[in-house]
Amino acid sequence: MAEHSRWTREETIIALYYYFQIPYGQLTQNNPKILYIAKLLDRTPSSVCMKMGNLARFDKTLQARGVHGLSNGSRMDDVIWHEFYNHYDSLVTSAETALNRLKEENNDSLFNTIPSVCTPADPYAEGMTGKFTPKRNTEIFFSQAVLASYDSKCCMTGIAIPELIGVCHIKPVRDCTSEEEKITPQNGLCMNALFKDAFQSGLISIRSDNLSIIVSPRLKKHKKLDSITKSWIVDSEGRKIITPHHCMPHKLFLEYHNDVIFKGSI
Repeated sequence: MAEHSRWTREETIIALYYYFQIPYGQLTQNNPKILYIAKLLDRTPSSVCMKMGNLARFDKTLQARGVHGLSNGSRMDDVIWHEFYNHYDSLVTSAETALNRLKEENNDSLFNTIPSVCTPADPYAEGMTGKFTPKRNTEIFFSQAVLASYDSKCCMTGIAIPELIGVCHIKPVRDCTSEEEKITPQNGLCMNALFKDAFQSGLISIRSDNLSIIVSPRLKKHKKLDSITKSWIVDSEGRKIITPHHCMPHKLFLEYHNDVIFKGSI
């Protein structure tokens, strides 16, 4: 193990890359993803957890929840956080470069161990096998970062059954004007399938000022509105969403959804 050595810039970038993809409450030494990252970087799991805890002290979303990360850390942590926070496209590109170099240095041996520490259906495992390519890994990063932010729970109902949970963009990908808008977790929400469909079709939205649910008049007055839909969706109006551990939904994306996607009139 290289515990005696300082963390390099590349190692810190890799740690930040995965910090956003692991729920804060799961930054533990026995987490399979932490074990893998430790093996990859030739460090102990406790060292990886400590590094991510050091990075967490800059996370304002955590601070708003009364969580402050670890109090100590290096100047490098400060530099890397402020260089890449809200610049996720650059983070993924830089992490890919570092990971591909490690992949070449280890002759793929470490990367081939991924199925043993992650379930085959885990997008994380999928992203760690084969070549790190921009399109696939930006999609995986977005999905994993949003899931981690909400601890894989629906932000509208709290449902946590994996088979019923999905990730969606607030500002649709088709309307994004840059790769950064497509990849930023602040443009994502974690929802169950029913609410996700309602959100993407504009039948519900989220207020940008207080994160409460808005229901479209079209749904309220729909001629086929049934009691189940009313109690599940319509009656959720005014209820605030469950806020994320990381990456609070950005006001500009919510305003776009309110103005462009949401069906605010009949």
